[in-house]
Amino acid sequence: MRLHAPLLALVLVSLATACHEYVPLPPLEEEPPSFAFSLYLEGGQLRPNTDVLLVRRPKHLEHVYALSRAEDKEPGREQAKQLFGIIEAEFKDAGVYVANQVVSLRCAAVELPECVPRWSFIDELLGPGDGPGSRRLRQSLADSFEKTARQRGMENTLVLATVNVLLTRGMLKSALGNAAAAEARAALAEHRAVVEGPGERAPAPRQPVTPAAAPVPAQATPVPAPGPLPPSPGLVQALTGNNPTPQVAPGPRLPRDVAVKPEVPKALRTTRPIGSSPSQNAQLQVDVQYLQTIGARNIRVNQQQLNVDARQRVGINRPDLQFDYNGRRYHVEYDTPVSGRGPAHQSRATSNDSNAEIIRLIVP
Repeated sequence: MRLHAPLLALVLVSLATACHEYVPLPPLEEEPPSFAFSLYLEGGQLRPNTDVLLVRRPKHLEHVYALSRAEDKEPGREQAKQLFGIIEAEFKDAGVYVANQVVSLRCAAVELPECVPRWSFIDELLGPGDGPGSRRLRQSLADSFEKTARQRGMENTLVLATVNVLLTRGMLKSALGNAAAAEARAALAEHRAVVEGPGERAPAPRQPVTPAAAPVPAQATPVPAPGPLPPSPGLVQALTGNNPTPQVAPGPRLPRDVAVKPEVPKALRTTRPIGSSPSQNAQLQVDVQYLQTIGARNIRVNQQQLNVDARQRVGINRPDLQFDYNGRRYHVEYDTPVSGRGPAHQSRATSNDSNAEIIRLIVP
């Protein structure tokens, strides 16, 4: 990555896009030294590297923001406006950069590390505080990302979902970032197909063709063009902490599950099918690849139930998909609209491991 920007912008983009030019963050200072503008400004200019330092000192950041919003005659107001304006501009620039990266033709063609934003960067950078200044920086980042993403053609619902995540402290997981990359690849599939001309330039747009005079049925429905499958929305949503599947209370375990040997069996290939449905098997593989990109561990397909960290086998039942993510075990069941087996499978898996989270997906 080549980004000629102040240090804070480099840190933001480095963390947001898994860039190799990683810049270590200084420690979060809950009790910083006494505030003075001279810590950050010198001769009206930002002192080197102090933009990151200010953000890592929440009390100083909130003080500067509050002073920048004070009455005109308040001492230090103009300096505060200048200092906070510098930081805010860098957050805005980072939002533009990340949006352009995700929706680029390069990322549409192939899934690269820098194409998958790691949205948790904002929590890592700002720390646990959620004061007005911190929220303002989140809002500025979200607004610039939203504006650029819309201009580049990202799907409206995905933009809104991503912005909501950016604005929610503690909910910034990589799931929606990966979903954004997948959605961008699908939306730009047609562009990828035509970017083959000399110099990597797309050919001129095709001229509209006059339709034939043959009669068209009044109720004819256009058939959407096929495109790459995105990860299951229910799976993505569940990994942001908002599981659409209502959880159930554990019940009595089946005797054969109680009697199962705790030894963990060997992991089998994750490309194995879960049934006879081509659509479910295809969706499963997309979801497995998605989980691999976000760092899920102990991924198993159609194998006996394990608990978190694959510590032991807890049942002879075989969840369609199971994995660890952020210290929790998830079990996924792929169901059809007319099948009623999902609730029973969920109840059994929950009874075998009450700490696990179950995700039920409907895939026709």
